[in-house]
Amino acid sequence: MAFNPVHCGACGFTEDLHEHHIVPRGQDGLNLPTVWLCIPCHAAVHNRTWDPDHGILVRAGIAKSRAKDPTKWTGRRPDLANWARVKELKSGGMGPAAIAKELGIARSSVYRMLETASD
Repeated sequence: MAFNPVHCGACGFTEDLHEHHIVPRGQDGLNLPTVWLCIPCHAAVHNRTWDPDHGILVRAGIAKSRAKDPTKWTGRRPDLANWARVKELKSGGMGPAAIAKELGIARSSVYRMLETASD
């Protein structure tokens, strides 16, 4: 049965708790007592600073921006020159990998452009 931690053993915070091995696992501490710590306290124990997930912060900023003005552009603008060229090369019978190599762009970008073109 898994133990459900209630709070950080250092500061009392109650969210995003991680299990910290008091004796490192690499030093045979796998089955020895552990303590539950929040992310900042766990980072501090390992002499590191806590760096919040950049992706979460970016998505929150985009959501806030869209709530203010839904018409505001967010994200990268499409490369219209490449988009037209991708469509042209595809209609000429070229596959996505060959198109990506020809244009010097990522294959995933070609797939995204082709998917957008077919919508």
